[in-house]
Amino acid sequence: MTRKLIVGIWVILCLAVLGSVASSAFQGRWKDDGNGGCVFDPNDDGIDQCSPATPNTPTGRFKDDGNGGCVFDPNDSGPNQCTPQVKGRFKKDGDACVWDASGSGDDQCRPSAGRFKKGRDGCAWDEKDSGPDQCNPRESK
Repeated sequence: MTRKLIVGIWVILCLAVLGSVASSAFQGRWKDDGNGGCVFDPNDDGIDQCSPATPNTPTGRFKDDGNGGCVFDPNDSGPNQCTPQVKGRFKKDGDACVWDASGSGDDQCRPSAGRFKKGRDGCAWDEKDSGPDQCNPRESK
């Protein structure tokens, strides 16, 4: 009877150790990288913040156009190659052309008045000014 009890306890301990090793192999989680991407952090645990895109599901990214510009390609995936000076784009809203600070991609329109101007904080839109743009908001930072 004592022998069966010792064997039973030994089997339970072995299963507990085996379960502990198996669960530690799954440590890590998917985290939001703050740039619209999803990265795996093997040194963290908890609930995933995002799901990685499958290779056949492009998420879009900012790419270097080879001429100093930083453009958004909605049909590509992977890490951003650059960061534009100004995030956002002009977007059609009915008959109006408005700035969408969280938008990405090419401008859908351009307001009839205003221009991009150089300032202390970089390249910014000034709707009350006119003339040619002083800077390109799509250039890399």
